Amino acid sequence: MALPAKRKPPRDPLILPNEALPPVASAAQGQSGQAGQLQTQSAGRSRKRWAGATIKFLVLIVGLGVLAFPTFVVLIGGMVPTLVSILVNERPDRHRIQTIAAFNLSGVVVFLIPLWASGHTVHHAVRLMSDVYTWAVMYTAAALGVGALWLGPQVAAIVSNILAVRKRRKLEAVRAALLDEWGTDLLPEGETSPRDAIGKPDSEATCDRA
Repeated sequence: MALPAKRKPPRDPLILPNEALPPVASAAQGQSGQAGQLQTQSAGRSRKRWAGATIKFLVLIVGLGVLAFPTFVVLIGGMVPTLVSILVNERPDRHRIQTIAAFNLSGVVVFLIPLWASGHTVHHAVRLMSDVYTWAVMYTAAALGVGALWLGPQVAAIVSNILAVRKRRKLEAVRAALLDEWGTDLLPEGETSPRDAIGKPDSEATCDRA
């Protein structure tokens, strides 16, 4: 007696084989896969870059501690805000770190110069770091760097808006001069007076023309 043939289970119509996928879906999957690979590669390069920079920084610190210990004492205490900004952020921004480090270092150099001029001794370095005024100047300089990062975009936006308003007023003056010379024939359809569009936002002028 012949055994009945096994029937294959029905295929879910919502699950299509790879060859049945439309070209658009296949292209979208390929682009998303490439984007993921690029992000992974860029993240790997960023981690390698920061790892290399960290190793160089540690080598510099160790060498400075061996060759110039008084300078090392002042730097290691004064540059704490920069080190904290590097360690706190999971993905440190290079430009942000450079800004904070530049301001912080400017506050530290103020005390390095008299240290070098006084003979570069450990006693003088410890005496500098035992003064509250020294810590206040160093950390205030780092705080100014953080403030510059916060105020910089806002100041840039304000300046950009002021320049845009001045440019618009100049263009409106040129437009008014052209209309005085050539008449209202230069006006677009729907505008009967040179003052119709002047002073209105672009959205209102567009609605009026529509």
